[in-house]
Amino acid sequence: MMLRIWIVLTLISMWAPLTVANQLHDVFTPISPSAFPQVIRHSFYSKSLQENRVIDVSLPVNYVETADDINYPVILVMDGELLFYSVSGLVEIMSMTSQMPEAIVIGINNTPGDRRNMMPRTLNEEGQLHRYGGKEKEYLAFIKDEVLPMIDKTYRAASFRTMIGLSPSAKLTLHTFWQAPELFDAHVAINTGDFKAQGYQEESVFDKIEQLVAKSPEFKGKLYLSMGPYNLAAKLKEQERLQKKFFSFPSSRMNFKTEIIDKSGYATALPSIISALEMIFPAEKWDVSYRKFFSEQPAQTLKSVKLHFDALSKEYGFTVLPKGERFYNRTRLKRLGYQLLEDGRSAEAIAMFTYWQEFYPYAANSHDSLADAYEANNQLEMALKSRIKAVQIAKRNKDARLAIFEFALQDLKRRMGS
Repeated sequence: MMLRIWIVLTLISMWAPLTVANQLHDVFTPISPSAFPQVIRHSFYSKSLQENRVIDVSLPVNYVETADDINYPVILVMDGELLFYSVSGLVEIMSMTSQMPEAIVIGINNTPGDRRNMMPRTLNEEGQLHRYGGKEKEYLAFIKDEVLPMIDKTYRAASFRTMIGLSPSAKLTLHTFWQAPELFDAHVAINTGDFKAQGYQEESVFDKIEQLVAKSPEFKGKLYLSMGPYNLAAKLKEQERLQKKFFSFPSSRMNFKTEIIDKSGYATALPSIISALEMIFPAEKWDVSYRKFFSEQPAQTLKSVKLHFDALSKEYGFTVLPKGERFYNRTRLKRLGYQLLEDGRSAEAIAMFTYWQEFYPYAANSHDSLADAYEANNQLEMALKSRIKAVQIAKRNKDARLAIFEFALQDLKRRMGS
């Protein structure tokens, strides 16, 4: 309580013109519990695998603030006990810095002793079957018929999906690419290469993928493959062969990247995942400077923002959210709105903040900023409604800036004489 009183007294002593005062919370600081990814664990009996399984789900930082019709891309991570928290953390920092969209991350945890059995039963160099593997059909059914439907039913998941696998699960990832191409838009296979397997009719997995892409003109996919440096000469030869095979397709149909990561064992995982996400979500498309949207021409600023994000949404097949707030960076919608206010273009600022609010109706700061614009436009009743809404949402979300929003509300009431 004393801390809140101190904050409010400080705000009173520092209160200045509207747009200056708002800079007190101009940098987004995720302090409240709802500002961190939510991780939910699901335990259930799998009919496909005939055993109890555990999967973890990480929801985006801003999941509680976005509109009910906003869906998020899905990243499914095999070997969840090893990779889930690392991938979740990477997605969080990359999305908060506008390197990629926020995403729902799913971690499929393994059961003891069964990890290598998820992949197809591969052949060795002599053409003999390995003793492990062979449960790829069961695992694919588990993902297709149980995991993904549960995610779609429980969460706001978009149809754009990425699958990540490491070593044995990377082989399952490649198998899934050609066997069930409708399930995922992007596949990330770490620490693996080409292979032949039981039921492949003497063809390799990349032969299967190449045939799929060649016979399906409408097919669009993204494939990332990494290999370690062991037996480097052979790896370089295989890399060259795969590049020739897949670079023959237009990048609009088959976006392919292969790398040799100079790390031993599973140390290849993190640099591979970062590189894969950068391939799937190129920085030149996602990390856009909002300054380039700003225009002196009336209404053009918001129009430019919409054109960019509508085009990106169309390309990826889900609603790509503009940044209302951005971690330690002012290149975002909020800053554009206040630039318009500083130029005396309050009607345009109202339109900008309303656009932000369409995507983030449960973000207290979107309502607070809209209230600032209404005040600048002398629409005090509308400003009052927005200030009340900001306080209500901040209380529900346990927003760390609640005291700021409460003070702004009380100050407006005082000036309106209510």
